[in-house]
Amino acid sequence: MDLLETTSVSKIVGLVERVSDLKGPEDLAQIDDDLGIEKSEFFNIVDDAERLDLVKVVEGNIQLTEFGKRFVNSGIRERKMLLEKKLREVEPFKTLLPILEKDQDNKIKKDKFIEIIKNNFYTMDPEKIFKVFVNWGRYSKLIGYSIDTDEVYIYRGNREF
Repeated sequence: MDLLETTSVSKIVGLVERVSDLKGPEDLAQIDDDLGIEKSEFFNIVDDAERLDLVKVVEGNIQLTEFGKRFVNSGIRERKMLLEKKLREVEPFKTLLPILEKDQDNKIKKDKFIEIIKNNFYTMDPEKIFKVFVNWGRYSKLIGYSIDTDEVYIYRGNREF
């Protein structure tokens, strides 16, 4: 299962912006050296950027996709709308959003949500999947999370961002 693993939205956005600054294919190893991120984390970030169709890697070179170019050249509001659509197509959103939407109140307590994650994803770290879901979901305004009530919920705010 192709699962989004990077909990930090800013790390993927940073990679995409860095690739954009280069104006063409760039050696992946050079970008890794420039960014100074630990190798396994760097490759997870690159894989997730590919999952989101922001970049593509061909023969060790990384470049923006057409979607990635559109993303980089957009303002923050449009970036959020673009990501909202992409996130619906990747895990854990593909599985977890419909479950949340089917809930009568469109909200689920964190502990119950962690159990849902355990039942749908064979992972040693359901807490990490929860963080990915909450961080990316909040950024894109797909979902919200209330620390006070400890609930994940469908975001019903201003869809214009």
